[in-house]
Amino acid sequence: GDFDIDDFHQSLSYISIAILFITFTVFINIIMLNLLIAIMGDIFDRIQENARAEFMFARAGIVLEFEETLSDDQKKNPEWFPEWLQVLVPTLQDSSLDNEWVGRLKSLKNTVTEAKLDVKEKLHQSERRRQISERQRIESEERSKKSQRRLDVEISRLNAKLDEETERRRETERKTEELLKSICDKLDN
Repeated sequence: GDFDIDDFHQSLSYISIAILFITFTVFINIIMLNLLIAIMGDIFDRIQENARAEFMFARAGIVLEFEETLSDDQKKNPEWFPEWLQVLVPTLQDSSLDNEWVGRLKSLKNTVTEAKLDVKEKLHQSERRRQISERQRIESEERSKKSQRRLDVEISRLNAKLDEETERRRETERKTEELLKSICDKLDN
């Protein structure tokens, strides 16, 4: 484009305006070239993705044009137009065909799809591990509660036995005191 540098002299700093203008111009050109390359790449990818279908469509058009040039007698020739058409279809795909370049967009889609499946699988595994961990935690809590209940029962039983022994000891002490008192009374008499 055309530009007028006379306006630069009217600014406060001619050098800084000139540097900014040149920098801006260079960056805009680089950005526009990158944009052009990206657009061309996307168009090429779209064409590459549909190349096989377009090829088959063009081939079918050529066959139709060729058939139009044939006479009716030639069209009835069984060697050129048999009653039955046999088609050979491969049963297994050749893995080398899958590895061919099929366009960056399709390749990117395949990569994203594979990554998505991988993430889903990892999430599923993580969820299974979390469920197992949760189940183990619950079982551990249940075992702990059972153990606590057994301990509580045992403590209650031991406390009852202790109370019983304490009562027996008191009874024995009381009888001992009575016996001592009775002996002391007899000795005093």
